[in-house]
Amino acid sequence: MSRELPNELLWENQHASDLVMSAMADGEEALLSSAIIAHVHSCDACMMRLGEMALETRGVTNAVQSVKPWLPAAVLAPSKKRAPAQPVPFAAIFAALGLTAVGAMPTLLALPHRLAELALTVQHAVPAMSHGGAQVFEQGIGVMAMGVCAVLLLGAGVAVTRLLPRPTVS
Repeated sequence: MSRELPNELLWENQHASDLVMSAMADGEEALLSSAIIAHVHSCDACMMRLGEMALETRGVTNAVQSVKPWLPAAVLAPSKKRAPAQPVPFAAIFAALGLTAVGAMPTLLALPHRLAELALTVQHAVPAMSHGGAQVFEQGIGVMAMGVCAVLLLGAGVAVTRLLPRPTVS
């Protein structure tokens, strides 16, 4: 069974019929024969009619979208029937919090020991790091390092501002 429209519906006085124009404007070219499609694309008069039909279709679409919905208020109004509110699962929440507390207990018990280790490490690391930093600055490398860092930061700033999308003014 062919989905193409019969040939007698496609032609009017050696040109494409309004049905053809409507089908083409709606993108339903599968309903049309290749001969009528070729004619529309090669005939200036038919092409003009197709353009006018497309503009009319766009105008109607814009008009329909610009007016308020024409559906009855009963259809547009939200339904009064709502699903019953589900109770908050307090038991599951408290059970999860309890399991979290039990799982975190070894870490919390080891916290004072960890803080003492951190203080001892910092106590030994600070003099070594400050001595090394002083030597770097004495050699003049610190100034060069700061210059390189400044250039890198400026370059990153320029790159970020170039990559950010710019707001469009309408």
